Amino acid sequence: LKPPKSSGRPWGYRILHAFTRGKSDGCKPLDGIVKDPSGTFYGTTQNGGTYYPNGGKVFALTPPAAGSKEWTESIVHSFLGGPTGSLIVGRDGVLYGTTNTGGGDGAEGSVFALTPPAKGQTSWTETTLYAFQGGADGNGPTAGLVKDAKGALYGTTYYGGTGTKCDGSQGCGTVFKLSPPARHQTAWTETILYTFTGAADGGNPWAGLALDKSGALYGTTVYGNPGGTAFKLSPPATGQTAWTLSTLHAFNGGQDGAYPYGTLIFDSEGNLYGTTLIGGSADYGTAFELSPPTTGQSNWTETILYEFLGGSDGVFPYGGLARDAAGNLFGTTSEGGANGVGTIYEITP
Repeated sequence: LKPPKSSGRPWGYRILHAFTRGKSDGCKPLDGIVKDPSGTFYGTTQNGGTYYPNGGKVFALTPPAAGSKEWTESIVHSFLGGPTGSLIVGRDGVLYGTTNTGGGDGAEGSVFALTPPAKGQTSWTETTLYAFQGGADGNGPTAGLVKDAKGALYGTTYYGGTGTKCDGSQGCGTVFKLSPPARHQTAWTETILYTFTGAADGGNPWAGLALDKSGALYGTTVYGNPGGTAFKLSPPATGQTAWTLSTLHAFNGGQDGAYPYGTLIFDSEGNLYGTTLIGGSADYGTAFELSPPTTGQSNWTETILYEFLGGSDGVFPYGGLARDAAGNLFGTTSEGGANGVGTIYEITP
């Protein structure tokens, strides 16, 4: 998608690759794509690849060669368990991501790394950094990861944890940290930073996390309290080990919105932006802003920036938002629009 050169004209739209199913390609790319310094895009599909019709894959889209307009798609790696969430590109081009299932015998999802081919080689190397066992350590990550300056990875699991069972059989989800191996070691270490209870703190975090400069994590839960929450998870104080969760906002449904499935984003002033799947005056979803407390206050302030009405503007904004330097917000709806099957929209301040 390219912005128009003059106001009033439509955005330019071009298909870089059309997925065709099968072992040589894939289908159901449910998440976003990332770009490396060379301009190559990487993403995931829920199905397809070597283990079609199940499994899934990580793919690469390479820019056109000189004199050509055609992008080239290739399979980086095929999984038995479907990859979920967007990838992140680390140092030396290593890709990090999660799978919702698989990861080894009896595992309930995994965190993986994909290392680019060595010089003169063509095959990427997949390494399982951690395999979830479905108990206190979490179960079924549905989102991607964030990475801090020390190389630690942070993410969420939709199920698992200790205590309350949110759906009668599985835990309410976790926030986890994966620390890189110590010197001369090879194993990554998982630490559960927080286990959700499904009560005032919410339950079942579907989206990934946002990381601020202080090391605090921000995210959302889909259920609990009663229509999901936005939360902040603060690192331990000096001499302490426990992370502290603060509920920034509890979604109540109706005008307020409910079920925030998308990952939150920041602006330079520390405001958070996101979407709710339903809610607003027509109950077709909202885009919202959460502003930090002013001096002497403790509560964050929610502002509804837009209510989807179910017509040409779309229905059910399932994903999160992107923001440009001018403060415009961009996102997608899963239904609605002129053809009834979704929109790409812009919200202008």
